[in-house]
Amino acid sequence: MTAIPADISSGQATRLLVSVAPQYTGAPGGSVNFYDGSTWIGSCSLTDGSACEITTSALTKVGARSITARYGGDANFQPSTSAATTVTVRKSNPTVTLTAVNAVEVSAGSYLAPLGAQIRLVAFVSV
Repeated sequence: MTAIPADISSGQATRLLVSVAPQYTGAPGGSVNFYDGSTWIGSCSLTDGSACEITTSALTKVGARSITARYGGDANFQPSTSAATTVTVRKSNPTVTLTAVNAVEVSAGSYLAPLGAQIRLVAFVSV
């Protein structure tokens, strides 16, 4: 299994790709479930009996996350679980924008108000 990217900010999307390689000939069918530890984070159906992928933003807990893929098996192939892949989740870097609400904007980010006037400032925080 592969995670792209494997180093993300909390809530950022990451792509999880898995391939199912049978020990003998044949094409496995069915689906694969992805887990962050024991928490289910998504599933996909095998394409051409060999691979599938999901894109998820479900990884929000900060730290090294242990991601596994579990193939459910089908009539000809036994279920199996992948080795764990580590995705490192870091704190998000929020952006703070400050705006003067009751002043006149004279250029991008520059405001003008009469001397001694009270100015109301509003901060917008986005992650």
